[in-house]
Amino acid sequence: MAYRHYGNIGDIWKHLSLCDIVSGEEVKTYVETNSAYFDYKLENTPGQQYGIGHFSRKAASNKKLRESEYFRVISPYLSKGRYPGSFAQVISILNGKDCNYICFDTDRTALESLRANAAQLDISGRLDTRNTDSIGGFLKLVPELDEKSFVHIDPYLINQEDDNGDTYLKGFLKAAQKGIMCLMWYGFMTLREKKKLNRLIGKETIRVKGRKISCTEIILRSIMENSVPFSPGIMGCGILTANLHNISINKISEHADLLVNIYSGAVFTDKDSIAHSGEVYVDKILQE
Repeated sequence: MAYRHYGNIGDIWKHLSLCDIVSGEEVKTYVETNSAYFDYKLENTPGQQYGIGHFSRKAASNKKLRESEYFRVISPYLSKGRYPGSFAQVISILNGKDCNYICFDTDRTALESLRANAAQLDISGRLDTRNTDSIGGFLKLVPELDEKSFVHIDPYLINQEDDNGDTYLKGFLKAAQKGIMCLMWYGFMTLREKKKLNRLIGKETIRVKGRKISCTEIILRSIMENSVPFSPGIMGCGILTANLHNISINKISEHADLLVNIYSGAVFTDKDSIAHSGEVYVDKILQE
């Protein structure tokens, strides 16, 4: 299994917002560009201790965390020492509703795990798995989607070109312009990378006319300009969205502030037992 980031701080930020968004929006088709596995065994890594471990400990005394859609969805998995992937979380919310699912991944084994669990949940007929490059595959899919489609784009590198010169950001913009609901997660390890991505996002989203675009980032206060002092999985990450209702956008903002609060005074302890500041801050890049 090549996926090692599950349960880290980046997943907390992404999934906390994703769960509330799909529960509040009317979604008839759910698309994932980078689905990975259905769920994962938690291994108590430093990144997981700082991510889902810290979140769970804080939830014990924080009503807002306990009552979040995210915590409701992940709790049964955590009790078994596992962490659910994005698809598992989404179907926990949308199962029983009239929704179809399209999941891309280049890992056949990952997609097999989705199909096996979909069969157990009796939704195999609603799941379409595509073992192909998701940039090209997603761009070809966009014309078939409508305003009740929701696309979750989770590549990490949003501006890395495929063999045709296309990027995930291009796919996001194409879907956004058509009125499709979108959430794209991206990450960075230095302030230099962050600034480069912010300039790119600002420049490219201007071309999307008449669509509601927002972008909010969670960043560790320990982030540096050009070097990485330690690695909790990610030093900063953002959520870029399009065509969501105001209530969903407001939820993202509330979640960002909530994470700042629960990570106040937090510590990340690396594999060598060296403690680092784990406090985070928010940067709202775009807010329409």
